[in-house]
Amino acid sequence: MKKSISLILVMVVIVGTLSLISYRSKSFASDLKIAILTADVFEDNYTGQTILDASQTLKSEGITADLIECKGDSFRLRMTEAASSHEMVVCVGKQFWEIGEVSREYPGVKFVWMNNTVENPEDYPNLENVTFYENQGAYLAGYVAAALTETGVIGIIMPEKNSSFTRYAAGFIQGARSVNSSVDVVTVIASPGNSGDSSAPAMTAIGNDADVILEVGFGTDTGVYEAAKDKGVFIIGTETDKKITLRKYDEQILCSVKKDIGRAIVRVVTRYDDYDQFSGGKNISVGINEGYVDICYGDEYSVNLVDENLVTQIRYLRDSIINNVIAVDTQTEELDNAIQLEDTKAADVDETEAGPDPGGGQTETGGDYLEGRIVPDK
Repeated sequence: MKKSISLILVMVVIVGTLSLISYRSKSFASDLKIAILTADVFEDNYTGQTILDASQTLKSEGITADLIECKGDSFRLRMTEAASSHEMVVCVGKQFWEIGEVSREYPGVKFVWMNNTVENPEDYPNLENVTFYENQGAYLAGYVAAALTETGVIGIIMPEKNSSFTRYAAGFIQGARSVNSSVDVVTVIASPGNSGDSSAPAMTAIGNDADVILEVGFGTDTGVYEAAKDKGVFIIGTETDKKITLRKYDEQILCSVKKDIGRAIVRVVTRYDDYDQFSGGKNISVGINEGYVDICYGDEYSVNLVDENLVTQIRYLRDSIINNVIAVDTQTEELDNAIQLEDTKAADVDETEAGPDPGGGQTETGGDYLEGRIVPDK
């Protein structure tokens, strides 16, 4: 009897061990091969480090993750080349706007457009779109800006109008007005011929008395931070924790709205690899609730410019967004009055004019995914 029990125990251990090996082989010996494409050079991209970190995480789980730098050109060609040799192609950047057409040419390949979406996503069954509720983090940033401004004027600068930047502006303005309904918000859009330079929009905002400025979409350009340092004003960064990535300007940066694209990439890929789940034909949007968007203040080496009392208030507001007590705007009519810089004399406040209508936003409805929401087509 004892021998029988011992034999049974041995068999249980063997079976359990084999089961563990089988489970781990899925995570650590995957045969999935993916390509991650970025529009330019990773080192020159504000999301570059988070993408590199994502690729390393995927590789540690046995997934082949090839990084492809388009270096500002041949976006469609790079997508087709990647699709011909990979099971999944992940594209990061608005420059991959032809991804829908390419996905139709390669129906057996899974495509992911990160931080963007096509129109009528249901028409592209092998394309998954992932966008972010930047407006939620921007709401908190706007609250900080309005609480700390001494002039009663805060600013927003952006290279152009699009749906993502509009969400940033909408949330920022709403958050600021929740502190002070009379706070003035000056929005400046860069000149079309010099959209990568943040210095002219920054100086225009400062010239209009803004002493706290939200910088949206200028990537690694530091013109706005140089202007802030020179003029003694404060900046709120976006996309990454700028107090860490731009330590040189730590004393000018109050906080940042962080968008974790790298973590979203890891989630999309491992969800498919581990569970064969893929949300093709859908636009998925994630935000603070799911941990992909947040406000951050640097690390232990950063200068603390936001006092603990204000940080506590922000935590309360953050919880209110998560619990749907606060609904954050995705659109704002105030962008209709934005200062649009011209290609000539771009820094001259008197040479500006109103910009075009803002791009479309998103609706916070739908089902679950990435612990997030499916955004219906409009």
